[in-house]
Amino acid sequence: METVKKIKAAFPQTYILLGGFTASFFHEEIMRNFDGVDGIIRGEAEVPILELANCAPAGEDNLFSVPTSRGEGRVEF
Repeated sequence: METVKKIKAAFPQTYILLGGFTASFFHEEIMRNFDGVDGIIRGEAEVPILELANCAPAGEDNLFSVPTSRGEGRVEF
C-alpha cells in the first residue's frame, strides 16, 4: 500500500485498480481503509477488465465514470 500512496502523491489522477488473491480476500478492508485504491476486481478479471478497457474508446472521460457496485466512483466488481 506504500506504493499506492506514492503513486497517488505523484500522480493524483492515476486510477489504481487492484486484483489478485489478497485484494479479493480483503476487498472490504482495502476499500474502507485505503483511499488511494480506486477499484478492486475480485475473482476472475476477464469481463470486468474488458469493461474498464472499453470505457476510453467509448468516449468516457476517465475510469471514475464507470458504474460501480458502490456508486461512489470506486469500483468493486
